[in-house]
Amino acid sequence: MIVKTLKIENFRRIRNLELDFGESRMVAFTGLDSAAKSAVLTAMRYLLSWYVARLMSPMGRGIQIELDDIDGGEGFGYLEMTVQIPEFENRMVRWSLLKKRSSCDKKIGRSANRGELNDFVDSLLRRRTDGSEQDLSLVAFYPADRVVKDVPLQIHDSEALDPLDAFDGFRRGTENFHSLFRWLREREDLENEKRRDAGEGFMGDVQLNAFRTAIEVLLPGYRNFRVKRDTLSLMVEKNGTLLSFDLLLEEEMNYVALMSDIARRLTMANPEASSLFDKTAIVMIDEIELNTNPELQSGLVSRLKKAFPQVQFFLTTQSPRIAKDLDCCRDSLLFNLDGKC
Repeated sequence: MIVKTLKIENFRRIRNLELDFGESRMVAFTGLDSAAKSAVLTAMRYLLSWYVARLMSPMGRGIQIELDDIDGGEGFGYLEMTVQIPEFENRMVRWSLLKKRSSCDKKIGRSANRGELNDFVDSLLRRRTDGSEQDLSLVAFYPADRVVKDVPLQIHDSEALDPLDAFDGFRRGTENFHSLFRWLREREDLENEKRRDAGEGFMGDVQLNAFRTAIEVLLPGYRNFRVKRDTLSLMVEKNGTLLSFDLLLEEEMNYVALMSDIARRLTMANPEASSLFDKTAIVMIDEIELNTNPELQSGLVSRLKKAFPQVQFFLTTQSPRIAKDLDCCRDSLLFNLDGKC
């Protein structure tokens, strides 16, 4: 799934904004007004939440525009998105959301329409049911307040093995990375069980192998993530030295968790894939430089593109290093929202 166009009217800090992303897989929004930049990603999350909700349930409902979302004294708020589906013969799908104040009695020429989206998701679910398609088009959202508070590794029952769990937290718009740590623990337990049954010929868990390959590209110098069972602690090898994840600096910990969680979600959405290199997704990251030291910011965009060349990223940033990296990234777009909202 690739976002082609986005239209925002009277939503939060944005009065009227129409964007055409063309073929770009790396899109960033910059500007002095952080609320406007975040509003673009929030608008996209509202729209894409209806895709996620429909995947979860035939009658699933996504996030509606609320009256508080409508900009200033305007009479309505309107969001519209068009996406292209490469896995479905490049099918184009458009849908929209509308919220109108009760006091607005004028004709606005806008309407909420999710018919094309519902038809597409129904087709996708039919393919999954008949076994012809198991992969899912992932969408993921990382808010500016994402943070690692603790590393829970205890598992009380089987969890996080369904591909639909790749969308966990999307509607809430929060991220504490708990699902990442529990997924690592459970996949490792499953891998160890398979290794005992298969013997020396076992090549490792398919999902963990894809995850590990992506991590080596995203996090140079970091490898061999594993759970130490006797102390129930997450270990990581950094530049050849095995460390407890808890001993990393806070900004380092949050950066490693973010990169790892992107790989984890894409792996879960494509459970049979031995490589994530050709898998599509839409990933939104608000203030990507947040809690990341300048050294890690340099080359970050290039590493994301190298690890996931078919994933479409939408970022907000005020970092000169990120902007410089975008300038060097082929097919990237940088939108300065100052004076355009």
